[in-house]
Amino acid sequence: MIIFLSEGGLGNQLFQFAFLASYAEKNEKIIVWGFEDINSLFDVKDKRFFIFSIEDKILKFLPKNFPPKLKRALKYRVLLGMIKYGLVRKILEILAKSKIISYVSLKTEKICEDTYIEIPEVVFSDGLIISIKYVGRYVFGSEKLFRKDVLKNLEFKENYVKEAEKFISKYQNFYKVAVHIRLGDFKNFYICGENPILPFDYFHRQIRWFLENRENPFFIFLSDEPDKIKNEFSYLGDKMVISENPYQVDFIIITMCDAAIISCSSFSWWGAYFMKKRDIVFAPKDWIWFKMKRGDISGSFPSFAIPCEV
Repeated sequence: MIIFLSEGGLGNQLFQFAFLASYAEKNEKIIVWGFEDINSLFDVKDKRFFIFSIEDKILKFLPKNFPPKLKRALKYRVLLGMIKYGLVRKILEILAKSKIISYVSLKTEKICEDTYIEIPEVVFSDGLIISIKYVGRYVFGSEKLFRKDVLKNLEFKENYVKEAEKFISKYQNFYKVAVHIRLGDFKNFYICGENPILPFDYFHRQIRWFLENRENPFFIFLSDEPDKIKNEFSYLGDKMVISENPYQVDFIIITMCDAAIISCSSFSWWGAYFMKKRDIVFAPKDWIWFKMKRGDISGSFPSFAIPCEV
């Protein structure tokens, strides 16, 4: 039996799912607290998984007039922060460190003060109860850590597919290029003092390539700051559109395009991975480490993409 506490958004959850599904034995149960985004977008057909999330069920018992700020604080500070990532994780870590249960982790490498990166090499420490395996707090963000066949057990939910098809049908006569630009939630994120937001010039250069090398290209932008995108790429005129769909629909839209220009984001990594008729994908060389110029030390760069200088 494998126990895992998921963390992060859809892209990270997909890496975690793929690892767990690949690592587990054929009939081994995989118990996951979380995977909310996966459950929202996909029907999980792998019967080994038991996925649950109790925080939203508990919040349903609150009165309708319960203050939204207090409700958010209750969910993230108490139910998630104190219980899931605090008490429950602490108990599992103590059991693993005491070698009562087994522990699955990854090798890590220190790259600067207080910053460690994952190396795609699994480390297994057996415990007294060897059949109970606690999987540690990792993203597992590398193709080296999963088998492709396990992803056949994920099926997009039909309602989101229909919404994406309705959106994309308006551009069926074009060569469709998905452009994912991550800005907002990266603003306060730093690695060794460097912010991983890509400069707009990276996207402009790849857009020029499509304009010069592909017939009738049309650019579908997906971003958390659409107003900035509209101003920055206004020169494309009627050759572009900015999607303002829910993230589930945006993800499927990427998979329906012919090509993509992606950010160093696990969301667009997986969107491009699931593309049905992928022609070409451009991604930043060295991935999230592009400012450090140290290469893709975590093994996260997608094998199906062409690396571009930033």
